[in-house]
Amino acid sequence: MPSTFGKKWTPTRVTHPGFMLSWPDRTPHSERREKGSLDGLGPGLQITYSCLRMKEFTEMSDRPALSRAEMEVARIVWTLREASVRQVLDNLPETRDINYKTVQTFLRRLEAKGYLVSRREGRSLIYTADARPKQVIRDTVKNFLNNLFNGEPLPLVEHLIRDQGLGKDDISQLRNLLNEMDSGQPSK
Repeated sequence: MPSTFGKKWTPTRVTHPGFMLSWPDRTPHSERREKGSLDGLGPGLQITYSCLRMKEFTEMSDRPALSRAEMEVARIVWTLREASVRQVLDNLPETRDINYKTVQTFLRRLEAKGYLVSRREGRSLIYTADARPKQVIRDTVKNFLNNLFNGEPLPLVEHLIRDQGLGKDDISQLRNLLNEMDSGQPSK
C-alpha cells in the first residue's frame, strides 16, 4: 500500500455527525464500494472523528456540580435566555433575601464552572447559557443516582413511590410511560 503520510485528506461522505470517510485520492465513496460488500472500503480509507459540538458531549464530571442557589440562578438565566445581574436579582423570589453582589458572585461562579458565558453590553455583563438545561438536569440526576443509589434507577423510583406517594393521575402517567417503553414507542 502506498504511503499517504502528509497528503491532505478531504471528506467524501459524512456517515455520522463528526465521523467522516475519506481517501487521499478523493475517489467518491460510491465508486469504492461494491454492491453489498465492504471490500471497496479497504486500502487508503481513513475514518476520522472530529467533535463538532464539544459542549454537547461534556460529561458532568468535567463540570463541577451546582449548589442549590447556583441552580436557582442558572434557571432564571435559562428562562430569560439572557440576563444581567439586575434582571436575575429582579426575578428571584421575594422571599430570597439576597443582594446584588451575591447574585453577581453566583453568575461569575456559573461562568467559571462552564454553565454560562458573558458578553459586555455597555457597563453591564449579559449572561447566557453555555450548557443546555436538559443536559444539566440529566447530568445532575445521573450524579445523584450514582452517589446515592450506586447508579441503579429502580431503588430511586421505589423510594419516590413509597416515601412520596403517588396520586391516581401520577400512577396513570407512570403506567402509560412504562407501556410506551415496553412497546418500544418513543415517549412524548
